[in-house]
Amino acid sequence: MWSFFKRLLGLHSIPKEWELVVKRLGRGGPVSYVEGSNRIEFDFELGPQEIGGFIFCPPSSDWDLRYAWAAGRRSAIIERVVAEFTRREFRGYVFGPSEGRDDIYVIRQ
Repeated sequence: MWSFFKRLLGLHSIPKEWELVVKRLGRGGPVSYVEGSNRIEFDFELGPQEIGGFIFCPPSSDWDLRYAWAAGRRSAIIERVVAEFTRREFRGYVFGPSEGRDDIYVIRQ
């Protein structure tokens, strides 16, 4: 009966199709994008005062080979990772790719 009321009131939990796991180790650490049993590792590092930090992404050159389950979705996955990381760790900041690089994202005020 309780499950009926949970559904009626919108209190039931909806399984996430992906999640982000962040582990701080000093001024940086690993960031893991997890989708089912699949995982892609990123790294972050805190930056100087005017820059919140950097997220280091797997290179595009071998993405489709290393992550066949995520082939063709590199941009979408990176955007998820950087947006969620920024939302959690640097609320109010903006992010974008480092100039001339597709493997480093910069989080700025």
